[in-house]
Amino acid sequence: MLNQSSKLNYGIDAPGVIRNFLLIGIVMAIGDWFIPPLSIFDTRFSVGLVLCGVSLMPIALGISMLVYGIWGSSMFETECLT
Repeated sequence: MLNQSSKLNYGIDAPGVIRNFLLIGIVMAIGDWFIPPLSIFDTRFSVGLVLCGVSLMPIALGISMLVYGIWGSSMFETECLT
């Protein structure tokens, strides 16, 4: 078994990717307030509402990568070493 001092710390693999996912999702969610509805003839399309829904995906990906990087990788390491 490894002692506490020689235990490997893998950390988060891609902190830049996680940061970018979260920033893009937040900018998209905030940006929907500033995009006016698109009008084609008499039909109005709410582009901002669609953008708000789409922004949930990068936010969810960033949060799931962060959660796995903090807790999941240590549980996976424990399972592999036992």
